[in-house]
Amino acid sequence: MLMHFLTFLGENIIWFMFGLLGFSLMFRWLSYKYTNYDFLYYTTFFKEVGKVLINFDTIKNDTNKGESLSHLLNEVANELPHRSIRFRRAKNLKWGEKRTKMSIKEYESKHSVISNLLNEKSVFESNFPPNYNDLATRVLERDKNWVKLFGVIPIEGLSRFIDILPGIFVILGILGTFIGISLALPEIAEIDFENMSGSSDVLSNFVGKVTLSMSTSIIGIICSLAMTLLNTLFPVKGVRNLIVKNMINTVERIWYTLHGGVTMEQQLHDILPEIRDIIKDIRDAGLKNAG
Repeated sequence: MLMHFLTFLGENIIWFMFGLLGFSLMFRWLSYKYTNYDFLYYTTFFKEVGKVLINFDTIKNDTNKGESLSHLLNEVANELPHRSIRFRRAKNLKWGEKRTKMSIKEYESKHSVISNLLNEKSVFESNFPPNYNDLATRVLERDKNWVKLFGVIPIEGLSRFIDILPGIFVILGILGTFIGISLALPEIAEIDFENMSGSSDVLSNFVGKVTLSMSTSIIGIICSLAMTLLNTLFPVKGVRNLIVKNMINTVERIWYTLHGGVTMEQQLHDILPEIRDIIKDIRDAGLKNAG
């Protein structure tokens, strides 16, 4: 039973690697494509939040932080563009029909970033700063397009699997080589070394099997190089980490704004003109003294 399984595996491992390569190529491209949609979607939101927060002084000290949050996000929604930045499959869409484009305003309410932030209203109402990393993660994980590809395949798990595929291809190639050699070795016992001409067919068959087994390692290395190149040219993890980082900064700025505080970023923004003036004065004084 084991020998039959090894024989089947040895004969088909090359086709399995090609199939795995095709699968990974397709899903890496799809995940990269949809991650770029996510990046544009969230970056548009982050930019508009930053613009609104600059002019949000009128109700910054409002004691009702929940209403302030709703008011802030309503202002953000009014400023968001209508351009198409994501795709969705409409309900009851038949095969072959085109997907409808949607802007950040038109995105399904129960999964939109604005709705997800409003679901965390109690966190923003609290007078104690939350864990911004956990808060940003919860907001993002309510977005079904962020969590799953086509609403079915977990993007994080798929991305991690594709990232380790180069090593898997090398292992599969080596495994195929050892299986092929182990299956070919028993044929040596059938070789009559006193009658080499009569054993030429057995010897040729042995060499052919060993050659085929060695080719699995070569194909495994080629597939590994292809996946390494693909992962380098079409990164997914880096883009998603950047979105998470920007979401953390955004929820932190919103919390501090609602509670009348000033984030480090805002402090730097406020004092940079003064720093530039001081540097200019020092430079002018140095030039005057040098003259």
